[in-house]
Amino acid sequence: MAPDGTILILESKNRRIQAFDVGGNPAPHFGSKKDKYYVPLKEEAYPVTYLDMAVEYVGYLYVLSYITNQGLYQYRLDIYTPQGDWLCRTSEVNASKLDVDFWRNAYTLNYEKLRYPDGTLPTVTEPSVSQWIPSSP
Repeated sequence: MAPDGTILILESKNRRIQAFDVGGNPAPHFGSKKDKYYVPLKEEAYPVTYLDMAVEYVGYLYVLSYITNQGLYQYRLDIYTPQGDWLCRTSEVNASKLDVDFWRNAYTLNYEKLRYPDGTLPTVTEPSVSQWIPSSP
């Protein structure tokens, strides 16, 4: 949900974010753009898997995704302006879910292997929560 009550949907197949009102009708959320009802996501050279999206209180859009390049997963967090323009990218955000607070801090659910104090690895990977402070305006 955007701060004004607009419902925002991350559409992976068409690589865009669509805006709807509470009745399910397309909503002109993205200002003076040619098509105010959706925002195309940043063009990519590799296939992208979109994982999650969050919106902060002013309307900045945070999109969590990854690409596979030569067998390596490259996770990242993209930030779009409230009007839908791509703003910046933070790399190496290895996470599967995302939320953003009032101060634009991003909290992610991840599955890193956490080490015990003695440096050994546990037998089971446990989910953890990380805090990221991405570049923002």
